[in-house]
Order: sequence, then structure tokens, then C-alpha cells
Amino acid sequence: MESEKEIQNENHERKEEEDLSAKVWAIGIYCGIISLCALPMGWDIGTAGQMVSGERFQDTYKSPSAEKTEEFGKISSVMIGVIVSSFNLGCVIGCIGLSKICNLVGFKRAIVVSSGIHGIGSLIQILCGYNRWNVWAMIFGRVLCGVCCGTACVIAPRFMNHLAVLPNKSMFLSFFQTSVCTAILAGNIMNWVLGSNFIGILICQLIIATLVGVLITVVPESHIHFLNKGNNDGASDTLRRLYTVESEHDEEKLKTMLEKWEGPETLPKRWVTNPSYYIPLVHCCIIIVFQQLSGINYFFYYGAIIFRQIGIDVSLVAIIMGSVNLVGSLVSNLIVGHFSRRTLLLIGSALMTILLGIYLALSVWPFSASQVLLVLVTCSFITCFAVTWGPVAGILINYTSRNINSIIGVTNSVGFISNCIITVLSPLLIEHLGFYISLIFASSMLVSIIYLHSFSYTD
Repeated sequence: MESEKEIQNENHERKEEEDLSAKVWAIGIYCGIISLCALPMGWDIGTAGQMVSGERFQDTYKSPSAEKTEEFGKISSVMIGVIVSSFNLGCVIGCIGLSKICNLVGFKRAIVVSSGIHGIGSLIQILCGYNRWNVWAMIFGRVLCGVCCGTACVIAPRFMNHLAVLPNKSMFLSFFQTSVCTAILAGNIMNWVLGSNFIGILICQLIIATLVGVLITVVPESHIHFLNKGNNDGASDTLRRLYTVESEHDEEKLKTMLEKWEGPETLPKRWVTNPSYYIPLVHCCIIIVFQQLSGINYFFYYGAIIFRQIGIDVSLVAIIMGSVNLVGSLVSNLIVGHFSRRTLLLIGSALMTILLGIYLALSVWPFSASQVLLVLVTCSFITCFAVTWGPVAGILINYTSRNINSIIGVTNSVGFISNCIITVLSPLLIEHLGFYISLIFASSMLVSIIYLHSFSYTD
């Protein structure tokens, strides 16, 4: 488990490595492969909402006692929320529990194990859909898939942080969010191609999980993990793949780096009562709750329900939103290392608050062009999130937590619990509040502006 002493070791190591030339292209490839761990997460975001609202899924899991309504088909709004949010429950388990195995077996093996669990969960869902098993078996499969994604959200950014041995690694860390956005768009497109064939969606999901588990074997294990285990030879092999080591001088520098490693300092038993640990934890948790309360998953998970109510082609709008999200994420990769994190988050909060207000106004007071404007406002909102709160919140949490596994795990668990509550309640709130639900998210963004103004960790 990492702590302040280990972070100091990393900083000291960087100073010692100044004469060594980093293989930026290799680091980029490795971080790109690790970021693929986010694909299952994005795939679920891009497919779950439309999958559960699709005719075939509704017919398979309809409740005879449920009243058929125009908005929610044959499955009750409560059950829709339970099915969608069960994935987030698994994510919480992955964040708190499974992510810790990387300290024992390493990052690569932990990712392979989590990919295997995701594959089992996907297979269960496929069999459930094909054989029309009980809906709770389907929910169990979604929980298993969530375990994989929760694990990835904790260990993948840490893994990239270890291998990106460069002074400014923000761009590499933002690859994770870009992979999420790519998978969301891919899921949207596949929804459009396959229609209500949710079993086909699940088969693609199984293929993605398998691909991630196979590709991660190409990446070298973290040198810090090897050093923590006293395996200097393994650490040396990894560093040779990250740096150009050609001359005798380079060999001496590498040898010196390994000899001066002091080893990790384990966190104190009562670290949660230590201000140097619990204050960053509280800040990280607040930031991730604000991210979830921005309203982004309201659009991605339940956009199909919302836009169907006003007669807009759901599949087309979902593809447009996914495309905008990906473009925004790519833009963020270019600018995230050149601007203050506080500035980006403040700008994002302000613009998203304004756009949510416009969104509500267009919904409550419609006119001839309001449908087109509604889509444009939604896309603008998603762009703002993709450039600011999407990647920057994760990068900020990584820095604020000092890359400590326990803090990152608890933080991500809080985020997934928040998302779970939102996804469960959203169908009910949509049913009773309609478009006025956007006021909740706008209020959250306003509060975030106040908080960020006094948040000392953002810069």
C-alpha cells in the first residue's frame, strides 16, 4: 500500500532519472493499453439505458402485475432503476475489495482477474436473456461486471501513474476518461445497429472484457510493485522498457535508482483519524460526489426515456451525444496539462449550470425549434463535462490522494454509491418531476462553484 514515503521515493527517483531519456512513445502505448480497462465501464453507460428500455428486454422481463405506461414500457420504473444501478453496486465491491489484491499479485494479474470476473458476469447475462431466467440472475451478472469496472477505476489510474515516468503525466492519465467516452459512443452505435437485440449487446461486452484481459499482458508490471516486493530484477526490467539505457553511465544511474529505494511505508492503523490522510480523503469524496451530481449519467442512462417523451429519435441522439462526448474528451487530453485544475472545474460548473437552466426552459416552454435546441443544449452540456469534470475530477483525485490505494478506493466507492442512488431514483424523479429534475443538478453545480473557490488542493 502506498503512502507519503512512497510518493517521496517516486519524486526522489525522478530526480535521479533526469539523465535518463524516457521512451515517451512506449509510455504512451502502455498507458493507452491500460486505459482500455475503462472500456467495459463506458460500454455499460452507452448501452444499459437503451437496453432495459428496449422492446425485447421489456418482453423478456416484464412483470405481469406491472402496469404498462408510455414512458417505462412493461417494467416498473423502480425495477429499471434496480437493474441499471446493480452495476454500480458491483463497482463499490470492486473499489473496496478486489482492488486491494494488486498489492499482493501486481497490477497486471489484478486486471486479468477482474476481466475474468467481468467475462463470467457477461456470460451469465447472455444465458439469462437466451433462456429467460429470472431477472435477479441478470442483476447478479451485472453486479459481477460492476466488480471488474470498480477495480479498474482504482488500479488502472495508479498503474498509469507508475509507468508514466514523466514530469507532466496529466495527458496520459486522461486516457482513461477518453476510453470511457470511446466505449460510450461504440455502445450507442451498437444500440442503433442491433436495435432491441440486447443479447447481441452482451456478446460484444464479453468480447471487450476478453480483449482487455489479453492486451494487458503486453504491458510491463509496475516497477514500484516489484520494488515493494524486493524484486530488483523485475523492477530493472520494467525501467529498461520505460527508459533508454544504452551507455555505462545509464547503467550506473539505473543501478543507483534501485539501490536508493527505501521501500514503502505502510499506512498507520488509525490513518482515518490522521488529518494528513483524512482531509485529502474528504476532499476527494466531495469532488467525486459533485461529479456524479453534475447530471451527466442522467442523460446517458435515461436519455432514451427523456427524448422518447418528446418524440425525438433516441438512437440518433444517443450517437450524437456519444460523438460529442468523445470529441470533448480528446480536446481535454490536449489542454488538461496547460491549465489550472481549479480553473477548468470552475468554468465547467458555471457553464453546465447555465446550460441546465436553458435545458429546463426549453422543456417547460416549448416552441417550434425547441426540440433541435434541446439536443444542441444537451450536446453542449456533455462537451463541457467531457472537457472539465469528466477527466479533471479523476486527475485531481489522483493527485490529492497522493496515489494511495485506500483513499482512491474509498473515494471511488463513494462515487459509485452516489451514482447508484441517482440511477435508482432517476426513473421515479423523471416520472414525478419530469424535466424539473435538472434543477437538482444545476443546484449541485452552483454549490460546487462555492466549494472549489475555497478548495486548496485543486491547483
